[in-house]
Amino acid sequence: MRGPACNLPAAERAAAQKLFSHPHLEEMIRAKRAFRKYIFYDTWGRRNFREVFCPECGRYDIEKEAAYDVYTDNFFEFHHGDQTSCPMCGQSGMLICLGRMRTFSSLTETRKTLILRAEGEALLVMAGTFTVEYAFNDLDPYPMWYGTKNYLFTADRRMEWTKRERGYWDKGKWIPQGHSWIENKTVNEPFPDGYNMGGGFLDGSYIVIGAEEIGKTSLRYSQIMEYFAGEGADLYNLESVTVRGIIPYLAEYTRRPQMEMLVKLDHTDVIEELLRGSTHTETLDWKARTPAAFFRLNKPEYRLFRANGGKLEALEAWKKTMPGGDFGEWIRLHGVFGEHLAQFLKMFGEDHRREKIVRWYAAQESHCAEIWGVWQDLLQLEAELGNDVTHDDILMPENPRARHDEATAIRNELRQKEAQKSYGRRFRELKRRYGYSDGVLSILVPTCAEEIENEGAVLHHCVAGYAKRHIEGVVTILFLRWSDDLTTPYMTIEIAGAKIKQIHGYRNDLWHDQVDPEEAHKGFLEEWTEWLRKGSPRRKNGKPIRPVMNHEIETEVIAV
Repeated sequence: MRGPACNLPAAERAAAQKLFSHPHLEEMIRAKRAFRKYIFYDTWGRRNFREVFCPECGRYDIEKEAAYDVYTDNFFEFHHGDQTSCPMCGQSGMLICLGRMRTFSSLTETRKTLILRAEGEALLVMAGTFTVEYAFNDLDPYPMWYGTKNYLFTADRRMEWTKRERGYWDKGKWIPQGHSWIENKTVNEPFPDGYNMGGGFLDGSYIVIGAEEIGKTSLRYSQIMEYFAGEGADLYNLESVTVRGIIPYLAEYTRRPQMEMLVKLDHTDVIEELLRGSTHTETLDWKARTPAAFFRLNKPEYRLFRANGGKLEALEAWKKTMPGGDFGEWIRLHGVFGEHLAQFLKMFGEDHRREKIVRWYAAQESHCAEIWGVWQDLLQLEAELGNDVTHDDILMPENPRARHDEATAIRNELRQKEAQKSYGRRFRELKRRYGYSDGVLSILVPTCAEEIENEGAVLHHCVAGYAKRHIEGVVTILFLRWSDDLTTPYMTIEIAGAKIKQIHGYRNDLWHDQVDPEEAHKGFLEEWTEWLRKGSPRRKNGKPIRPVMNHEIETEVIAV
């Protein structure tokens, strides 16, 4: 997202850039507060003597069990890497044993920072990084500054400069030759997401030094710190707080002074949308000077709007779902239907029974998405069953959940009957194609879904889950039965064309020492599938013409 265009007059830019300088000593001292705190020590003798250096109170020695103060005895219980407090000043920090340190690279730390300064009525902002590097001869270093961007803001002016490094590569090394400041066309965040300058930054958040300087400039009424840090925040001690959006806020304020009013009236959701690049100009009037006019409302409507949360999302939903309607009426209906209000108004907005329907719906035990879904599904069921959904008893049943369950059962029963009726033709085709018997074993086609479900219940396998798909023609399920007991389930087959996809008996043939069905009935299954491949030939009386298999020919030769 690109920010507002820079509008500082070209004649003033060169002089404005000269106002920026290296951070002052006080700013560097304040920056140190943002970094992790350490307490350094070294141990002497039989580990009963420690030489301690605390960046807050200096260097001192402590002897174990010596009578100094209440901190002394406990201090020896902490070791390298522990979080503790300085025995003298009480400053908390991580304990670092100098004897364990070979280098201090693990303690190096970088903080993205904004430094704010007042220059007359203008606000100067320097963006960059502070880095702290420790060494054996410098256990209390000042942070080193590297600036990347400069900004200038006044009541109606804004400007951004970006540092551009100059140098060249020589034998694989970058040789710096100074830098220059480039004027940008728009004002944007100094550290966009993914920004990286050797520190591996993951996001664009930063700390702010000098926030109290805003009150000395023409931006004193911007309410920026009240928005980011909260009412009554100590602006002189924000170094431990990381934020983002300061620059876009200042840039937008220079052209949208209504932001002060919005923060004071707690319309912060409008500010959030603005900083994301959404101005919602169809709903908001950014030229207005009063709250009601800003939201394109009259005074009574605005009072009602604020009393009900004053959220932009609700305002836009009202104007979208009830254009030209009363806002109070929308609030009342939204309290009943919530996110489903737009759909309700589309269905019953012009219905003379609307109020009656609203009272009925409000009397239900729940106004959540579940009851709405049950009601809408019920109306579709009633229409499918041929009932008049405009009738009050159908439209507003006494118990919608119970009526929904009843209607679902009726609908399912009708569908099942319809499916069974249409299955008759498929059954006859399957019976002609697959029905077979050799006098010992027989292949049967299920007459209905209940037979498949019963098959699964008796044999304790999962074929019941295939019942509906078989009736619909998605899969084909057949029964293998003994010819002298065709009513007792024995084995179940899933077939595609003339290829057996799976065949299983009791508990999928895993019960005790059951033999694989394809091995146990190999001869019959080969004969049957061969018959299928030949087109399922039958005699005039409907009996299958059994193929002559090789094993039968061999048997005849041997008999001769």
